[in-house]
Parts: sequence; structure tokens; C-alpha cells
Amino acid sequence: MDKKPPDQWRELLTCAEASQKSGLNAFTLWSRVRGGSIRSYRRNGKVYVTLEDIGDWMPLWYRGHEAAIREAHAAGEPDAHTARILGLSRERVRQLRTRLGLPVNPPKPRLPKAFAPREV
Repeated sequence: MDKKPPDQWRELLTCAEASQKSGLNAFTLWSRVRGGSIRSYRRNGKVYVTLEDIGDWMPLWYRGHEAAIREAHAAGEPDAHTARILGLSRERVRQLRTRLGLPVNPPKPRLPKAFAPREV
């Protein structure tokens, strides 16, 4: 938890208030605050978060990766390549692709190995 508060205290929300405004589960927010992945602020013994900090953390499936996965799939890219581009794991790309109902693209063929000439 950060000790330095934002500029205005009025933008601070409890986890319950923030979950209502953001649409995320309060327990999810609280666990992310405890784990340190969402910045939080302490005032008078209570923990507060801001909607901006929640927006910075928002789970990947809320960030529009589905559109990028559709485009990469249409271009014939395999999941591993799409994952590298988006900064996700290959498994997460597979999960999103399956949810979208897209079939598996075959992996691209490997390039032949280039052997260095031997020194004589």
C-alpha cells in the first residue's frame, strides 16, 4: 500500500464502492489490493482505491484483446505468435480464441536450420 495519497481525497473509494462503480467483484479488488497489484491508500485505518488505479490494473479481457485476436486469427497467425504480440501467455490467447469460437490455426512451418561452416 502506498503511503502517498493522490491529490484529492474525494476520489478515493472503498473496495465496496469501487466494485459497484467498476463492475468488478469486491473480493477480487480486495485480494488484488492485498497482493499489491492494485495501488491503495490508507487513511484513518481504512483502505481506499481510485478508479484510475483499477483502470490501470483491469484484467486483460477488458482491454479489447479479443479484437486483436480475431485479426491475428484471420491473418493465419498461431496462438504463440499472437501471445508474443499482445504480451499474454499462449494459454490465455487460446482461452480467448476458444471463447470467440475460432478454430486453431496450424503453426507456421519452421525455417531450415542454418549451419555455420566449420573452421579448418
